[in-house]
Amino acid sequence: MRRISLLSLALARVGRPSLAGADGPLRLGPMVLCATSVFVMTAVAHAQSTSRPQLVVVRAEADLTSETLLIVGQKLLWNNDSEVVVTLSGTPLAILPGATETQVLAQLPPGLAPGTYLLKVSRGTGTAQNDAFDLTIGAVGPAGPTGPRGYTGDTGPPGLTGATGPAGPTGPAGGGLYTSRSALYCRNANAFGDGVTTFASVQATCDAEADLPISGGCNSQGGGTRLFNSYPSGWANTNLTAGWWCTFGVDSVIPPNALAGIAMICCVALFQ
Repeated sequence: MRRISLLSLALARVGRPSLAGADGPLRLGPMVLCATSVFVMTAVAHAQSTSRPQLVVVRAEADLTSETLLIVGQKLLWNNDSEVVVTLSGTPLAILPGATETQVLAQLPPGLAPGTYLLKVSRGTGTAQNDAFDLTIGAVGPAGPTGPRGYTGDTGPPGLTGATGPAGPTGPAGGGLYTSRSALYCRNANAFGDGVTTFASVQATCDAEADLPISGGCNSQGGGTRLFNSYPSGWANTNLTAGWWCTFGVDSVIPPNALAGIAMICCVALFQ
């Protein structure tokens, strides 16, 4: 519509030129060219306006020690737009050297009180050239309630098998019970009457405290000798040498010196 209006204006001012006139074509040419130039400039300006990238503020970090504000975002600067302008609750901030398309460092005013401020970043008047951000400076409010527990993630792939470790030292040899029958041995102990008493006790033992008792027993030898007691000794106590006790006796009508018996125990030597 703008092009048609300008062309109509040009024709109205010039009138309808005569084909035979000398001035008509010369007056019409510049007016038509002027209208065309205005149309091209308007179209280019409209294309530039609609193709501007959106300015986005992603985050902002205030450093009260150095009194600076780091702004991180996208398209904070753009070649065809003005220099970036930063305001904090309406107060313009000085832009420090080194601003880029993604980072801008601004100077904070001295003695800035803690609170929440509206940060605005602009590189022009269009919507795509502006963005705002709520910036909290100083004390932070109390933490909110804990959110619901998230879902358990998928089990990750199994890790690589580790390298085989070095071989350990060789252990001591096992007990004879598990290695050779040569470790098995039996021991006897004899009981005899002393010509005075009618009872005699005797114990047969293994050779060492560490040896393992396997079995034991008693056997009366003399005529009329009877076995009164037969029981193991120290089998459950590893601090004692295992043994087997036997108690023999004779009737009073038989001479005491006829008393005779044997105690027996069989063991395994664990350490030879």
